[in-house]
Amino acid sequence: METAKKSYIVYFCLVLVLCVSSFLFDVLIAYRADLEHSFNMYSLSFIISSPSKYNIGLANFLTKLIIPGALGILGLNLSSRIGFKGILNNEIKQKKYIFFILFASIIMSVYFIGYEILFCEIYSRPMFILPYDSSRIPASIFASLAEGIGDQIINMLRISLLVWFFSKFIKSERGRNILFWASAVVCAVLFSLEHVTASFIYQIGGYRSIFDMPFHRIMIIIGLYGPLAMVCAYFLRKFGLLSAIIIHFITDISWRVLWAWIQRGEFMFL
Repeated sequence: METAKKSYIVYFCLVLVLCVSSFLFDVLIAYRADLEHSFNMYSLSFIISSPSKYNIGLANFLTKLIIPGALGILGLNLSSRIGFKGILNNEIKQKKYIFFILFASIIMSVYFIGYEILFCEIYSRPMFILPYDSSRIPASIFASLAEGIGDQIINMLRISLLVWFFSKFIKSERGRNILFWASAVVCAVLFSLEHVTASFIYQIGGYRSIFDMPFHRIMIIIGLYGPLAMVCAYFLRKFGLLSAIIIHFITDISWRVLWAWIQRGEFMFL
């Protein structure tokens, strides 16, 4: 019971970091770059005429507090019912497992950078896909925190909901293992498609729907975020939500800041 209480305290701290990071990102860099799955100047103008960067930040603070913050409590509850590790567990506290999580984070970071290099070589595209303003420090740190925490809470909710619902009909251990991976694949596809629309409709613009986008642009996002979602799903089940957030955050910040530094030869500050 004590561990469960501590897990919820850690969860609420993570949600607070998510909300504050979303707000600070908008205050620092609104109008020049958007946070994925969030209000921007254009979308908020349907509610508030000529919204300021503080209006955008506050709108995203409150939105993140509800989605994924409040909804994530359901995912946290369901994940414990289906046997996933809690946020605080014995494994996440052991040095060898901490090293394993950090090692996986480095591997995914290298994969992101290597995949983009390969993509750019094949299609003769510029060597950096993210808008450069999204890589400016410290806004980029807040962006990576918000993306890592928010995306993995939603991922936890989706996977837990699918596994919990269908596990009522599947009783064998092997069947439930297959169910988990099937759910992880479905959620990885959803996760990738969300990033396709966020990256190329809201940030780059010029496309009315996903069907208007060039095929190679769709493939690079699926190729980046699909494997990330699968790796995070494995760690979510094995070591709990915090491990998935750490992997997503380190991967994102390495790609967003370190790769931008390699490309430009210097870190970019506001």
